[in-house]
Amino acid sequence: NRFTAANQTALTMMVFGMINWTFTWLRPGGPISYAAFAEEVLAVLDRGLGTP
Repeated sequence: NRFTAANQTALTMMVFGMINWTFTWLRPGGPISYAAFAEEVLAVLDRGLGTP
C-alpha cells in the first residue's frame, strides 16, 4: 500500500480543501459549468490517486 495513515489524512484534507474553496470562483454562467467542474475533479482523483 503506497498510502500511509499520515499521508491519507493529508491527501483527504487537500482534496476537500480544493473542493471546498470553489465557492470563491465557480459561478453559474461562468466559464466552466458545475458538471464540467465535477468531471475535472473526478478525473484528477482518478489519475492522481488511482492505481498506477
